[in-house]
Amino acid sequence: MDLPNVDIYNAFLQKAENDNVSGEEILSFCILSAVHGNADNQFRLANVFQEGFVIEQDNIIEPNKEMAAWLCTQAAEQGDVNAQAGLAITYGHGIGVEKDKEKAAHWCKKAAEQGHEGAQKLLNLMELGISDFD
Repeated sequence: MDLPNVDIYNAFLQKAENDNVSGEEILSFCILSAVHGNADNQFRLANVFQEGFVIEQDNIIEPNKEMAAWLCTQAAEQGDVNAQAGLAITYGHGIGVEKDKEKAAHWCKKAAEQGHEGAQKLLNLMELGISDFD
């Protein structure tokens, strides 16, 4: 996934500080928005579940690779280029899903077609048979 956990944490804290609300409230909004089909927040939550997340001292989201893959799929199916590239990696390495080179290639191609540079490079490697998915 493209966003490291620390970036997500900092984004939640900054948003909470700017809007004078708690990180938990921001995360709740993000979850509600994702449930209602917001691709950006589906992808953000996929990253949260990929790595886990600490909101406050006693409020922790444990990593859940299967949930991360599902959320990433929801965003990718709506055309989110970063989610599509993320799914290429997810399927290529079997992170939270069964390893599937065909699905990895499908999502990599979708992201590459939208101009995602990392996906374009990965697609070239896959076509040459030298990706790290073996």
